[in-house]
Amino acid sequence: MEEELAEAHIGVVEPGKWFLHRLEGAIPQALEEEKELCQNCWLHEEDIPATWRTEFPSGMEIIRKAIALRPEFSGYAPYRRLMKRRECEFELFRCLEKAIELPKIKWAFTGIEPFPDLAQSILQRRKSRSRRSLELHLRGIFLEEHLVENTDFSFHAVTEINKKPDFIFPSSAHYHDNSFPSEKLRMLALKTTCKDRWCQSLNEADRIKEKYLLTIQGAYPLTSSVKCRHME
Repeated sequence: MEEELAEAHIGVVEPGKWFLHRLEGAIPQALEEEKELCQNCWLHEEDIPATWRTEFPSGMEIIRKAIALRPEFSGYAPYRRLMKRRECEFELFRCLEKAIELPKIKWAFTGIEPFPDLAQSILQRRKSRSRRSLELHLRGIFLEEHLVENTDFSFHAVTEINKKPDFIFPSSAHYHDNSFPSEKLRMLALKTTCKDRWCQSLNEADRIKEKYLLTIQGAYPLTSSVKCRHME
């Protein structure tokens, strides 16, 4: 509950990331230099596409740009590639947020009323980005490792009514084929931070008794019904 309250005020808390703030009046100001924050995945003003300034880019667009900015990550082992790319993407996201949203905050308001709407929009985008980022990065790495989608794995496939696990192996078609042995099926759930939400994964695929969970959070106590793969 404390984490939820904190995130409601300051946005998503990323595992392994911290920010120190001081208060001047009512406005928190981060002590880190923005350039230091974005040192690995910095986009200069002139390098930001014009279309991104009128409409904030999608999560997939930002991920593609992050991969293009640091092509050397492609040679890393999958787990390290995932972490490095996600870190780069987060830095790029923050840089874009500063370049696109800060001018609106400084110059766009003639009154106080529109400001809470913009603030809520920014916080909501941060939460949405955090949820989608991990799964999109991992899907991309599976494809780079020559896994074929819907043959070797299925992404966000429906298992039962209203149940949609992150990944099913070898595929959704195998899952729905009752002649295919259940013991050869695998399910992978992704949670950026566990808290208590990891329990949701226990009910996402009825045919699969033993679930797998990938999280980038540090050690977290889980019951023996879930095998946890920590990525750090």
